[in-house]
Amino acid sequence: ANTTVDRGSWRDTEIGAHTKVDNQVQIAHNVQIGRACFIAAQTGIAGSVSVGDFVQIGGQVGIAQYVKIGARCMIAGKSGVMSDLKAGGVYGGSPAVPIRDGCWQRMAPANDCAEARSSQGARWRLIVIMLPKIRWRSFTLLRRFAVQIVS
Repeated sequence: ANTTVDRGSWRDTEIGAHTKVDNQVQIAHNVQIGRACFIAAQTGIAGSVSVGDFVQIGGQVGIAQYVKIGARCMIAGKSGVMSDLKAGGVYGGSPAVPIRDGCWQRMAPANDCAEARSSQGARWRLIVIMLPKIRWRSFTLLRRFAVQIVS
């Protein structure tokens, strides 16, 4: 329900066979989506994006214009894809980076952060770190680290 597929302007917008598109997904003009892809809810795919076969896109993912996503990629929910992704990779974060190559992190919103002061008066803020351990296609929070805020 409420999924939008825009008409192509200089080439057709195509969605491959057996591709599943969830609710509230925006697929812009000239997008090419391969076979047997899964696109979760509230995802926005900008114009002229090419998505390979067997790609899995989590919920609330934003994909910038003219990006190419290789076959068999997995993109974690709430990620921002701003550049091309290589085939077979697992990506997450904003901007989306390979998760298997190392950690990715995001700053928790200010109201969700635990702040403290060291004995020298330096402020510290809790950062959420996601490590590259994947369990049943969802990410497991493994550790939290406190890092110094640089002002």
